[in-house]
Amino acid sequence: MMNFSLCLAGGEIIDSNYDQPAVKYVFGSGDMLEGFERQLLGMSVGEEKHCVVVASDAFGEHREENLQKFKHSHFDKSIELRQGLVVSFTDAAGAELPGVVASIDEAHVEVDFNHPLAGKDIEFNVTIHEILV
Repeated sequence: MMNFSLCLAGGEIIDSNYDQPAVKYVFGSGDMLEGFERQLLGMSVGEEKHCVVVASDAFGEHREENLQKFKHSHFDKSIELRQGLVVSFTDAAGAELPGVVASIDEAHVEVDFNHPLAGKDIEFNVTIHEILV
């Protein structure tokens, strides 16, 4: 059982459950990114930890190849395109793939398929309350 928070370097809280009861977490379940999960190794009940998880171990590096340009005709005319709008695409396997409109010009709409936190180091705070075996 644990409480945790994720913050950007400037202190902006991305996610936190410190204002809620501790949550049960199953190590290795895939519910947490490996970079954060590695920080839990060796921790004991009552222990608190503050660390910085670098971008490559958190949400990944920002990759230029994840920026794609589409013609305006690719989008339904009923959608009011604007920078920051989250749009949903379907990949070749039929899975939903969200992207964020990064820029718009007369010919194209550039969509960023990177995770919104890609390229950012994350401050990870965790308190272990109970370890269930």
